[in-house]
Amino acid sequence: MYKLVMARSSYVQIPVGMEAAFKKVLQSGDRYTFPRIVRKHKFIGRARVSFLKRIEMVSQCAEIWKNYNQTTRDNWQASADVQGMRGYSLFVQDQIYRIKYGIPGEATPSLLHQYKIGRIVVQSPSNSIRLAQFHPSSYYIQKKVSGTKAQYQPVQVQELFSLPLTISISYKSVLTADGPNPSAKFYAEVYHNYQGKTLTTMLECSMDLVHDWVNISANLSSVIGLAIGYNIYIDLHDVIGELQFDNIKAIHNLTNWVRGSNCTFIDEQFTKAFYQVPAHWTPEIISDDCFFDSVYPT
Repeated sequence: MYKLVMARSSYVQIPVGMEAAFKKVLQSGDRYTFPRIVRKHKFIGRARVSFLKRIEMVSQCAEIWKNYNQTTRDNWQASADVQGMRGYSLFVQDQIYRIKYGIPGEATPSLLHQYKIGRIVVQSPSNSIRLAQFHPSSYYIQKKVSGTKAQYQPVQVQELFSLPLTISISYKSVLTADGPNPSAKFYAEVYHNYQGKTLTTMLECSMDLVHDWVNISANLSSVIGLAIGYNIYIDLHDVIGELQFDNIKAIHNLTNWVRGSNCTFIDEQFTKAFYQVPAHWTPEIISDDCFFDSVYPT
């Protein structure tokens, strides 16, 4: 019987004059678990390049954060609390975007908007757009799988509606009247049964046509009969221009039920394994001259 034994070498003798060539193509591997000589990787894959760039950007963010005073850090934490995040995590998310796209400096943390925001643009000759988010009693959402970095799964949600209902939105508007009845509003239609009929009550937050960032809200505590459901809408009528918004809320039973409330991907569509998941916002009135998306505020 023969026994094969792998040869071991305690050192490598590099021929004279070959040191530069050796170091150019070979390097030492892990000397603890499996000592060996391995080839150098001359080419780095795209995924590896992206990872290394992100590590470098995170290091830059850490250095900036280290030089912040406690007041600035507290301001970032207050801004992050609006979206249920850590202040440092929100800062890194925001600053990496600025570094990646060459935006100088650092953002000023705000309680009214964070990172990306929703945007609606209405251009002539069109002058109206209405977006709807429907809230049936049962629907699917895309939810991150706990313990993973980037895995998601469709999850069925049971939204049992009851009053009171509070709606709110932060917005900035630069709109111009372009018709006889110009208006901009965020509202909920609340449906309730009374004496065999289904009635509708509107809960409305009116927006000024021109206004810097501000938060507005409205509350509905009771209706005639039994409240059975609601939908929410963003509506621009007889106007042209741009509306920016963030931090949308529709709170009942101590929960904010707005899908995509942070407005990072307001135009996201779900397909394939997530075909059951409804879009965050469905355009009920729209034309080729109008669009909505998510942008980084500059």
